[in-house]
Amino acid sequence: MASDHGCSDNDLAGLSIYEVAHRFAHQFPRKRFVVEPLQWTASHLVFLRCAFVEVTPNTPPSGPRPTKEKPWAPKKKITRKQAFQWVADCNHSVFSPVMPLQSLLEAYSFKSVRDCPLVFFFNKHKILLPCEMVSTGPHRKSWKQDHCRIAFSQIHTAIREPRRRRFPLQLEKLGILPENPHVDPYIAALLIAEAQQSQAGSTTLSENATESCYKVHFILADYDDRKNIRVYSAVISTAFLRKLSHPNEKPRSPDSTRFDIRYTTLPYRPKSTFPSRLVGVLLDS
Repeated sequence: MASDHGCSDNDLAGLSIYEVAHRFAHQFPRKRFVVEPLQWTASHLVFLRCAFVEVTPNTPPSGPRPTKEKPWAPKKKITRKQAFQWVADCNHSVFSPVMPLQSLLEAYSFKSVRDCPLVFFFNKHKILLPCEMVSTGPHRKSWKQDHCRIAFSQIHTAIREPRRRRFPLQLEKLGILPENPHVDPYIAALLIAEAQQSQAGSTTLSENATESCYKVHFILADYDDRKNIRVYSAVISTAFLRKLSHPNEKPRSPDSTRFDIRYTTLPYRPKSTFPSRLVGVLLDS
């Protein structure tokens, strides 16, 4: 399938990251391919073979899925009052919806992850991606491949303000600002970093590690949209992660180095069912 950027997906599939970067430079002489995630554009995602796909709740997933997925249940019955309070806090918190979201997820047996910040790795470079995280695993050293981890943040503090502060001159010149802020390429970097973290903490890697994949999630709140929250999920293969850690190496499994980011716009209302609907979207995605 040909992209809008002059390269077909099949052409890109078998290339190393540095070969992809060379193609990118030829196509976009004024841009660099290897840049910090806050500078990624839609063109970067095309060349990484990654795409956003909007879905409605309960849409069956496509592509590979990790094994041993476990349903989540609340520690105790969530009352109508609790549900209403979480939604109210998400909408009206003075600082951020992050705290009420963390409280909600902790009610479903997730634990806050404070000792393992989210880091994006490329070759030997490390870039910190600030956000909050929860996990079903008790500690990063005992995370297993079937443990779920969820990152979440608020769009202004995680993406917009850091980008404006660090790259003010490049925003318009290089077209960094996405037309739709809810399909920001930086979200792809967050999900990739989650998959890298899952891989690093996994104790279940086997001889078939090249066929492994990691299901990752990100929840994004937006002060400009008080009616909805957005949930992102992706299944990212070890083959894709290897491309980033070995940028000179052609992928061993080119067909498995592409991934979609499925995202759902989830209304806060009806408030009483918001917690169960949020968890339902995370499970179904």
